[in-house]
Amino acid sequence: MTPEALSALRARFGEQFSTVPAVLDAHSRDESGLEQMRPHAIVFALCEADVVDALALARAHEFAVVAFAAGSSLEGQLIPLQGGLSLDVSGMKEVVDVQPAGFQATVQPGVTYPELNRLVRAQGLFFPVDPGAEASLGGMASTNASGTGAVRYGTMRDNVLELRVALMDGRVIRVGSRARKTSAGYDLKHLFIGAEGTLGSLPSSPSGSGRCRRTWSRCVALFPAWRPPPPAPSVS
Repeated sequence: MTPEALSALRARFGEQFSTVPAVLDAHSRDESGLEQMRPHAIVFALCEADVVDALALARAHEFAVVAFAAGSSLEGQLIPLQGGLSLDVSGMKEVVDVQPAGFQATVQPGVTYPELNRLVRAQGLFFPVDPGAEASLGGMASTNASGTGAVRYGTMRDNVLELRVALMDGRVIRVGSRARKTSAGYDLKHLFIGAEGTLGSLPSSPSGSGRCRRTWSRCVALFPAWRPPPPAPSVS
């Protein structure tokens, strides 16, 4: 990244911009165990405008951008192989909307799935995709995360209804629909889910509308002995 690019980022983002070595190191790896690579700089995005402006500067100064949130990924896509900018969206943590009757929630990308579940538990709902880490929902959509409940509830691909995606040309597009039944237009939502940030940046607000499920509770009752029921009365 050129000095001009660093200056432009610093001028636009101020305290949200960092080149502190310890911060760079924290964004140089994920949980994959692959070789670490430092980015040149970090921007801590707090809203959709921050994401769009960071991508606009990347386009103007021709540097790479890698989105980062919880850093719990095992795929290695968080490692900035070409340096450039690590775009940290972990501060975008607003749960924009919860619709219990429609089993839907709209969140920003930095919200983790345990945080969403703690919020909707009181309404008898839960988000079923559980990759086993404190993963962000934006990152889970980016990698099409699954987990232990995938056989019954599906992966992220099956539980995300709608996304807002920031493209490198400066456009923000909406893909998918909150409607459960729709087949209009190209199925672009499934193109971006699992693309690991190579086609566009999912960190937009609201990032996605996902499906919540109703919770169920089961109990086991133990009795000291079993006695057969009395015979049914005869009807004459």
